[in-house]
Amino acid sequence: MKVRLVFASALLICVSACKKESDPPPVAPLVATSPVTVSGGVATGGGEITDDGRSPITAAGLAWSSTNTAPTLADDTTKNALSGKTFTATIAGLEPSTTYYFRAYATNAVGTAYGEVVTVNTENGSPEARNTGIEGNANITNKIKATFTYFDHEGDAQAPGTYQWYVANDSTSGPGTAISGATDSIYTIPAADQGKFLRAAITPKAEGGSTTGAVAYTPWMGPIGGEPTSVTFMYNGEEVTYGIITSTTTGKKWLDRNLGAKQAATSPTDHLAYGDLFQWGRPADGHQLINWTSSTEGTPVNGTTETRFNSNIPNSSSFVITNAPPYDWVEPSNSNRWITQPMGPCPIGWHVPTESEWDAEGIEAITAIKLTNAGQRFFSGPVLLIGSNGLYWSSSGGGGTVQHFLVSSGGTPNVQTLSSGYSVRCIRD
Repeated sequence: MKVRLVFASALLICVSACKKESDPPPVAPLVATSPVTVSGGVATGGGEITDDGRSPITAAGLAWSSTNTAPTLADDTTKNALSGKTFTATIAGLEPSTTYYFRAYATNAVGTAYGEVVTVNTENGSPEARNTGIEGNANITNKIKATFTYFDHEGDAQAPGTYQWYVANDSTSGPGTAISGATDSIYTIPAADQGKFLRAAITPKAEGGSTTGAVAYTPWMGPIGGEPTSVTFMYNGEEVTYGIITSTTTGKKWLDRNLGAKQAATSPTDHLAYGDLFQWGRPADGHQLINWTSSTEGTPVNGTTETRFNSNIPNSSSFVITNAPPYDWVEPSNSNRWITQPMGPCPIGWHVPTESEWDAEGIEAITAIKLTNAGQRFFSGPVLLIGSNGLYWSSSGGGGTVQHFLVSSGGTPNVQTLSSGYSVRCIRD
C-alpha cells in the first residue's frame, strides 16, 4: 500500500513538469494596417491586432513618413488606445501634393511588429499668402499697400488675388469693420480714419490646381495720424462733410464754409456758400435756415414767433422777432450759451470763434478763409444786406449784445443784438 502511494505522487509530479515544458513561449504580435484616407491635409487610419503573441500589448499606433517607404518607430508615430483588437489614428498637418507611407505597429514584451505599408498621395495644395504686411505712411491722405509673399506647393503660377480692407478703433477688440469699396491692394486713407487702425484681408489665387487659398490678414497699422482734410458730422439732421482750410494769416484751421453752406465759396457773393443765419448762442434747431436763390435774394425756411423762449435750447424752429430791449430770443437774457458751451452748432473738436480769434485774423480773413456776404437777418425778421455785407458771430459776449465780425467794413468787430441772424464759421479747438 505504501509503495503504490509513492508511485502516484511521482506520476503527478512528472505530468505537471511535462505540461509546462510543452507551452510555446511569447512572440511578437501580429498587426494589420487598416485603409488610410486623406482630406485637407488630415490622414485617418488605424490597425487591427490579429495576434497578441501571448503577451499583453503595451503600445499600438501608426508609423508614417514621407521619405521612409517602410516607416518604423524611428519615424513619426501615434500611440493609440486599443478598443478590443482595433485602434484608429488621426494625423493632421500633412503637406499637400506629397506621398506618405503608413503602417500599423504593435508592441508587447517581446518586441514591435508592423503591418503592411499603405501608400497615400495628398491632394493639390491651395496657394498661400505668407509674410503679409502693409507698406506706406500711416497718415491720412496717404496711399498704403497690402503686401504678401505668394507660395504654392506645386509651383502653380500666381493669379490676381482679392483684397478687403478693415478699420477698427484699436488693434485688440475684434476683426474690425469691412470698409465698403476698399477691395484693392492700395488704399487711400481718408480723414475719417484718423486715430483708427487698418488692416487688409488677402485671398491668394493660383492659375491652376487649387485656385483659391485661405484668407490671410496683415498686421494692424495704426493709429492713423496726420492732418485731416475734411470733417464729417451731423448738421440739421443729416450727415455732411466740410473741408478744412488753413488761414494764411494765423495758421489756424477753419471749416472751409459757413454752417449750412452747400459748398466752399468761389467768391464773396457765391450764394451757394452763404449758409445759414443764426441767432446768437442758439443751436441749429431750424430757425437759421435760409433758402438762397441768388447772390442777392434769400427767403427764411421756417416761421417766426414774438414769444421769447425760456430755455437756451428751445424746442422750436421759429425765429424769434424782437422789437424792444433786451433784443434777445431767450428770457431772461444770459451769456450762458456759446460761452460755457463753446462748441455750439459746430462739430465736436470745433467751436464758434472768440472775439480775439476774429481779431487775430483781421481784414485778411475775407480771403484767407473765404468769407461771404450773406447779409444778416434783422432782429425784426427780414433778411437784409445780401451780397453787400458779411456778418459773423463770435462766441464772446452776452448780456444783450455780442461782438461780431463785419466783412464789408474790412473785418471790423462790431456789437449787435443777440436776436439778429448772422453767419457762423467754425474754428478748430
